Amino acid sequence: AEGGLDGNPGENVALAETIAEYGLFQILAVKGVEDEYMPMIKPTVMFDGQAIYHGDLVSEDVAGFERLEFPAPGCSTLILSTWSGGAHCCFAHYLLSRCPGGDHFSLIDVGNQEAGSEDSVLGPTDMNNDGIPELQVADNSFAYYSAGENSLCFACSPLLPRLLVWDGQGWRPDKPGEFRQYYLEQLAAYSSSAPDAGAAIQGSYFLLMAGEDAATAQARLLELLPGEWQASAGAVWEDIKQRVKDFNPITAQNRFE
Repeated sequence: AEGGLDGNPGENVALAETIAEYGLFQILAVKGVEDEYMPMIKPTVMFDGQAIYHGDLVSEDVAGFERLEFPAPGCSTLILSTWSGGAHCCFAHYLLSRCPGGDHFSLIDVGNQEAGSEDSVLGPTDMNNDGIPELQVADNSFAYYSAGENSLCFACSPLLPRLLVWDGQGWRPDKPGEFRQYYLEQLAAYSSSAPDAGAAIQGSYFLLMAGEDAATAQARLLELLPGEWQASAGAVWEDIKQRVKDFNPITAQNRFE
């Protein structure tokens, strides 16, 4: 079954055993699920005895926990990190947060991104010095990207870091111009002077997220796109703008007061 509360949640909970408790939260898992390659589990998130989310099948071997003091002063969060068992995909994180103003659950699907930093799976870092850390994730939507007769291999696909912002009620994706310095630093770190489709997409994307005007971002794309990609430049540009706008790896959220 897919994530969410579809299917038969009663049966799922009845078959599950507790793998974590955190305040009024519980994470249950149906273990021993048959798979051709590895043992799998199916997590269910409970709050105060009620099922609030049924997850997809993930590998039992790599499901790990991390406890951090965030997203706001006085809050603490338990993170369950999961992997679907694919070659380089897919990773997701269940966040169970206990805060003075209420508890919060969120599920963040990070796709191909395995880790946010060396210190934490989501790399919470206060990027704007407001006392509230942002989460480091990535936009994976250009993995294996194709336009016209051209396509990118996975290793050639652009890495597109993004941030998630805590607004007091839940997490949201950052907005263009909100973290200008961060994206200018990303642009400098991944800059390329040679024609390269991945670098062209990356540079244009970072400029839009830094709050630069569309003309500047499009000019970077045209400057770095290889000759064989130029005929598809218009389509690539439209995809970049759309994906900057639509990015949202938060697949579920619940707040409890």
